Amino acid sequence: MFNRERMNNLGQNVYVDRMRRYLCDMFPESEEMPIEKMDETILKLTERAQTQYGLILETDIAPFIGGAWLMAVDFDDKYLAV
Repeated sequence: MFNRERMNNLGQNVYVDRMRRYLCDMFPESEEMPIEKMDETILKLTERAQTQYGLILETDIAPFIGGAWLMAVDFDDKYLAV
């Protein structure tokens, strides 16, 4: 039997895992962060990228998350554009 909620959760888990691997590849020190904290941060950044900036595609969201990882999780609030 098809369970939409289970499929959505599975899709989210696959996405978060992919973003976690992306961050660990780009920033090896990220592997030191507890997985639960990293996953929570990825989901929060993804939501912000979608709601505040209209980013939808993973190929657009990944650089947003990478930038946040590099500068600061709240870089878009700390470093306001002129």
